[in-house]
Formats: sequence, C-alpha cells, structure tokens
Amino acid sequence: MAAQQQYIVGVDTGGTFTDVVVMGGSGEIWTAKAPTTPDDFSRGVMDALEEAAKVVGVRRGQLLGRTALFKHGSTVATNALITHSGVKVGLIATKGFEDTTEIMRAIGRVDGLSEEEIRHVTWVTKPEPFVPRERILGVRERMDYLGQEIVPLNRRDVMAAIRYLIDEEKVEAIAVSFLHAWANPKHEEEVLS
Repeated sequence: MAAQQQYIVGVDTGGTFTDVVVMGGSGEIWTAKAPTTPDDFSRGVMDALEEAAKVVGVRRGQLLGRTALFKHGSTVATNALITHSGVKVGLIATKGFEDTTEIMRAIGRVDGLSEEEIRHVTWVTKPEPFVPRERILGVRERMDYLGQEIVPLNRRDVMAAIRYLIDEEKVEAIAVSFLHAWANPKHEEEVLS
C-alpha cells in the first residue's frame, strides 16, 4: 500500500483574514484564507483549514490527520504587542527574577540595530516593556534546570499576587512565567488551577 501524502501546514491569524499555506510531500503549495473571527480566533483557524482542505482536495480531518508539521503565527497578537492595544496584563514570576524581562537577555537594547547605532548605544532608547515593572510580582518557587523541584510553590504568595494585581493594578489578564518551567511546568499549572 502506498504511503499517504504528508503535509506541512502554516496558519497566520491576521486582523482581517486567517491565511493558510499547505505544502505537500513533493513540494506542492496550496493557499487559502477565511475571515478572522475576533470573538473566537480558533473558529477562523478552523474555517481557513476547511478552505485549505478543499483546495488540496481532501477533507479537513484528512488534511490534519496527515499533517507532519503544523505552525501557527498570530499577526493579531504581534500587532497588540507592538501597539500596546491589548488588555492590561500582570506577570507572576519566580521570586528574585522579576527583572528578567527588563534585562532582555542583555541584548534587548541593541538587538536589531546597525553597527553604528551599537557603537553609540547610549543614544538608543531602551524599548518599553510589555509589562511595566510595578505589575510584575515574584512568588516563592523554584525548579532547577532539569525540572526538579527545589522550592515548593508558595500558594499564599500566589494568592496575594493575584489579589494585588486584580484589586490594586486592575489587570485584566495575568501571565505566569517561572524559571525552568519548560523542563517542568508543574508550578505554572498549579497557579492555573
């Protein structure tokens, strides 16, 4: 029995349209789009995938079932970050690492600049952070780089941080970013619950 066609699918949720590019195993390329649905962005993605499946000549379930790689980008999210037009956000981080986003891996001030601009870095304005420092709170917890728990999550710290961000800072969304959560997301998942 011959192997079924495998696909690589790329989707971008834009402000007006959600675009899909499908590449077949022999390099064929198909494109499709559907209106973006701001009330539920996932619906726009599924609608665009339905249109792409029609162009490819398969059902949406077949397209997804044979997809070896699926990538999703969001121009809507990128634009919200660039224009600061999203909701007011707070951030809960590992205690002691609240300044990590402002440090920007030490290259944020010069990333993307020309050599001339880098030579005169003191003339360059540091980018405005996505979350202002006063809305970044640390809580006691710690995982090591292997994902082993070093310090258990302090639930009182978490509840106090959430209350402060909502009651005092009037945030509409709270992000959680703990050190080494990529190796073990247990503490981030506990905050969610």
